[in-house]
Amino acid sequence: MRQNINQAQNLDELTDLHESAYHKALNVLGNKVNPSFLPSCEQTLKEQTEASFKEIMELFSLRLKPRSGNFNDEATVLKLYEEEMENISSQGNLSPSAAYLEEGESDVPAKDCSRHSFPAPLQKKQQLRQTLNKSFIKCKNKNLEVSQQEPAIGIDLGTTYSCVAIFAKGKMHSIRNGIGNNTTPSYVAFQKDGSVITGNAAKEQAYTNPENTIFDAKRIIGRKFADPQLQEDLQFWPFDVVNDSGIPKISINGEKLHPEEISAKLLAELKRDAEKYLKMKVKKAVITVPAYFTDGQRQATIDAGQMAGLDVISILNEPTAAALAYKLQQSSDVGQRHVLIFDLGGGTFDVAVMRTSKGRLDNLGVHGDTHLGGEDFDKNLMNYCARKFLEQHKIDICHGKDSSNKQERDKVRKRLKQLQAECEKRKTDLATARVQSICLKCVLEVGYSEMLAAA
Repeated sequence: MRQNINQAQNLDELTDLHESAYHKALNVLGNKVNPSFLPSCEQTLKEQTEASFKEIMELFSLRLKPRSGNFNDEATVLKLYEEEMENISSQGNLSPSAAYLEEGESDVPAKDCSRHSFPAPLQKKQQLRQTLNKSFIKCKNKNLEVSQQEPAIGIDLGTTYSCVAIFAKGKMHSIRNGIGNNTTPSYVAFQKDGSVITGNAAKEQAYTNPENTIFDAKRIIGRKFADPQLQEDLQFWPFDVVNDSGIPKISINGEKLHPEEISAKLLAELKRDAEKYLKMKVKKAVITVPAYFTDGQRQATIDAGQMAGLDVISILNEPTAAALAYKLQQSSDVGQRHVLIFDLGGGTFDVAVMRTSKGRLDNLGVHGDTHLGGEDFDKNLMNYCARKFLEQHKIDICHGKDSSNKQERDKVRKRLKQLQAECEKRKTDLATARVQSICLKCVLEVGYSEMLAAA
């Protein structure tokens, strides 16, 4: 198709040549393709030829209307060339082979030197081409240097779910986990055989192994054991959190683990997903945290990343990450903009007022709650159901959670986990339905049902 540029003298001739080539391709396609597949093949051919013709039209327009300016000046042409090479490099770190060398050239094609034809003696053109080759090599080396830099992944280490992504070729790519989901449950489970599983597999077996399945590590990390909010959380967690000289640790099979160790196992899983996607080792990472995280909580998050084999190059506030994701820093407005970031997650709630102007982001104020999120809605439902069950049957379903009798303790913890799962499911259902029913058939061998209505 590209040879049509040299054959045509105007846009009408170019369009006629394009139509002729398209119909010839259709005839060839009709003779070679099975009739049952012909419609889809014709559609594909149409889309590809239209895209190709659009590019050809742009090139042809450049030929008809060369850029203004004095192209007899070598410095002007060199500047133009370098600008175009910078544009190519910025569009996804394209290698020079993709830009110029795909046609088998070892240097800048001669046609690019004559693209904006200007009168110049042969010696002048040769000198210009040598200069352009030097510039091409410089851009090529710069591009290769950028493409060979060690990538840094971005991790959202959430209370209930986590995810990992990478920015490459001008776009953000969300990295799927082993089962094809964009998010991974923030669960870590310890098996009887000593193995450790994370993510979806850990969450699915939480009902049968509640005391050794850890979640909500983000609500423990960087806190003191005496923290009132932590003490409130302990009431509904099926696993044991013990006091070790004022530091909360998670007890697993007689071993006391720091919450950073739990988060590290989850980060390591996300790191493996990224390495599988990129087909290369990953060491650097940026991790997001709530804007009001204390210095201790931020440092604990960095420690967890280091335990997972990551070099945490930055801790980024979640509202800032949200603003960057929506490209607020690239606002085209001349004046300033004030933006409210509203981030309601699985376990935390952030609000931030930000000012954006000419590529700059400024935090004007942040606030939030570490215990206001989807999981807290679940907990409120659990409290409501426990209170109603106590009123109906005079039985406290939380009683025995910390019993010295292992059989009784495990039974109560499984019951609480069952109630939590049911509350989470019904909360989700209420997003699309007016009324839902919580029904537990095996709570203390007594049937229990409760109707819930959306506000």
